Amino acid sequence: MPKYIVYEQPISERIRVFLRLESLFDQMSYHERGGSSWDSAAVLSGILDVKALFSRSDLKIEIVKELDRQIATLGKLVKSPEVNREQLDKTLKEFERLAKRLYVLPSQQGPQRNEF
Repeated sequence: MPKYIVYEQPISERIRVFLRLESLFDQMSYHERGGSSWDSAAVLSGILDVKALFSRSDLKIEIVKELDRQIATLGKLVKSPEVNREQLDKTLKEFERLAKRLYVLPSQQGPQRNEF
């Protein structure tokens, strides 16, 4: 079985953005373990790239919708005897917690100033 999964031309912009976020978080996680100044620069670059993606007002909405879809899909497994109920409940609670946190975050509308 191949170790890597190759994604070719995702169907929608939403999926492309999700894959980009996944890639950025993986890169930051990798460089976070390094101790060099190059690793620190790579993590900072990743943070700025994620911030740029999140400056889009529709991204928060899309992530909340996707979490809601996942919660609905996983919720259907509650009655299945083959499912580890404890793990499923833990996952559902985490998804619900994340969706609530995202829902209360203010959306960025219009041009934003980047201040540090």
